Amino acid sequence: MLASELYPDYPDPMPAFQFLGGDHGRGLLESALAGPKQQFAGRYLYRTIYDKAAALFRSIILNHPLLDGNKRTALATVTVFLSVNGTVFYASRAQAVDFALRVAKGGSAVSWMEVSRWLRRNSNALQTLDRIVTKSPVEFVSALLTVPEAEREQVRVGLVAMAGHRKRLAEVLGQFTMLTPSELDDYFAIG
Repeated sequence: MLASELYPDYPDPMPAFQFLGGDHGRGLLESALAGPKQQFAGRYLYRTIYDKAAALFRSIILNHPLLDGNKRTALATVTVFLSVNGTVFYASRAQAVDFALRVAKGGSAVSWMEVSRWLRRNSNALQTLDRIVTKSPVEFVSALLTVPEAEREQVRVGLVAMAGHRKRLAEVLGQFTMLTPSELDDYFAIG
């Protein structure tokens, strides 16, 4: 499971996947996945990609759809959600786990707006990466050399984060909810 791959040093081992209360837990996960798409009067309730990611992250933790592993699943889900939507989440494992625990302990006292701000502070738009990744191998190396020194570490982190997490999480969530790949794309590619 991607959550255990991303957070191998988490205090407790990742349990076998199991919905809390069977179909009830499945409904809670589907509700969390649908959260970023909520609208009122034709307008999204969560307007920025960080707001949408915050709603997703917070809902998976607070809805508690799984018997165990909800916080790690929320972290893995938001990592891929942001990546699919052109942003790399680069908080350290320790910072990410601490924040997820804070959200879980704080419950509704930790607002989606606070989560959104935290995600924005710990993420970076992949515009620089887009300019680089879409090039041929020779152009790719040349483009990397033109990235300002200050941005090179963010580019490296972004490339590493993009490498495998996006596909793996889609596979895992596909197993969770039995959604088709196009349905998963609909959930994640909200932009």
